[in-house]
Amino acid sequence: MPIPNDCSWTIRKLLKLRDLRHLFVKHIIGNGQSTFLWLDNWHPRGPLYKLLDDKALSRIGFSLFDKVNSVIVNGGWH
Repeated sequence: MPIPNDCSWTIRKLLKLRDLRHLFVKHIIGNGQSTFLWLDNWHPRGPLYKLLDDKALSRIGFSLFDKVNSVIVNGGWH
């Protein structure tokens, strides 16, 4: 999305920083039912989709929209 020229200086600066937001905003997992395994920023390395492509996900049996609770069994990682 291009940055509009008619917005305030503050908004322009925030929009320029939007690609860095994953460094500062973290997602708390909780029970994992509302946290996307691959899309949300819950892991120290950032959103995990950036580490794999769609073909790799399907080869290992995952969907891009899987939730974290799909890999938690009895309170631990599956």
